[in-house]
Amino acid sequence: MDVTFETPQGRRFIIQIWYFSTVRRIKECILQREGIPMEAQQLFFMGRELQDNHDTEFYSILHGSHILLVICKASPPIIETHTSDVHVVISVTSLGRSIKLNLKTSNTVAHLKELLQEHTDGALPANQVTLFFDKVEMEDDKVMAMYNPPVDRMEIDVVVTQPPPNNNKQGASMDEGQGQPGCPDGDSRCEQPRPCQGAIEEAR
Repeated sequence: MDVTFETPQGRRFIIQIWYFSTVRRIKECILQREGIPMEAQQLFFMGRELQDNHDTEFYSILHGSHILLVICKASPPIIETHTSDVHVVISVTSLGRSIKLNLKTSNTVAHLKELLQEHTDGALPANQVTLFFDKVEMEDDKVMAMYNPPVDRMEIDVVVTQPPPNNNKQGASMDEGQGQPGCPDGDSRCEQPRPCQGAIEEAR
């Protein structure tokens, strides 16, 4: 979707972003498009400052929305460095296929995870995948250049971590099975469960 960004000084530009992009991802897009450092960006929508860990759905940002971009003057100007392309091949065993992506050496691992989520239509949520390059776990805040990617292609493995199962129901059923519902006042001497007198009268 297309989102318009405008500064208080009247500078305006449009960037195409994904429907569930995080604010951090949006700032990365602004960095790549306009050269504004991420730490110098403050984004506001409907009077609220956007936090990096939330996404467009959280703030109800839609196609055609206007976002205010405030640039912090205290931040130093961006210094252009030599950035090269990284050809990434990601092996996704759980899906039985590989995904090929082109990134910049200045892109972060967190950005790569979000791209992976986009290209799998959410089948691999960014917060549930761990990436490994050369058997080393890749950290979200590190840029690709820190892993010295090969010139031809960078092969990365994906491990999906599932959220822990909810055992509350199972534990409750086990607790219920340990009791003796037929014993009045929790009498532990009762060996066989028997129906309460009130339950018999209701059945009649």
